Amino acid sequence: MVVGVAVSSGDDTDFTRNTAFVKGGDETLDLLKSIHGQLERLVDTHRAPEASTSGASPDVEEIVDLMSETCPHDDPPSWSSFDQAEAGSECVRDYLVGFPLELAREVVLAHGKFGFFHRWNFDLGPLSPGDRAYIFAELHHVTTEEACEPILYGYNPPPRMAIAVDTTDGVVLPTRNDFFSSSDRTGYMQLIEHWYLISDDPLMVTAENMHWPTQVEYLAFCMWWPGEE
Repeated sequence: MVVGVAVSSGDDTDFTRNTAFVKGGDETLDLLKSIHGQLERLVDTHRAPEASTSGASPDVEEIVDLMSETCPHDDPPSWSSFDQAEAGSECVRDYLVGFPLELAREVVLAHGKFGFFHRWNFDLGPLSPGDRAYIFAELHHVTTEEACEPILYGYNPPPRMAIAVDTTDGVVLPTRNDFFSSSDRTGYMQLIEHWYLISDDPLMVTAENMHWPTQVEYLAFCMWWPGEE
């Protein structure tokens, strides 16, 4: 059975985590309460004003452990099919929804199986929630400078993938959101050749969609970076 865990902090931000359980009802309920409490405590600690002055920080390793429990296919070198690759990156990316950007970065890098980059910052663009959503041709307005520099794909054995996150107000958004909903791509491979896992894509269309430099070239995401005038 699939259970959604919603964690709400004092600023009314929801944190939804999907976890598969095969345990009995009471045991599952206890586990859900435990995860809810841990995530709320850890994320609130990161947000607390005193954290920046006292040196306090969340126990990132605890969040990493919870993420690994939630995402069984979170180890790229173990992937034996495209379905596993897609499920692994999507689960990790979805887990980060609602996290402050730098906490999300810390969690992924501490996890050690993926790279990470900030793809689109919707605070940079001209549209606001309630306006029409961006189309691909307009995403250069919100593509971050980080996304137009060499991407960190991690240091684990290949294949290597970087999780891509998008934000507003410094918080990680769902992949499909009010600003952009035309793609659910959650991660990109370091080398297009790593998509040997795709056995039914003779034209390499799926592989190209999961290779960030190819997307940047085709869709001109970085037309203003670097040296914008």
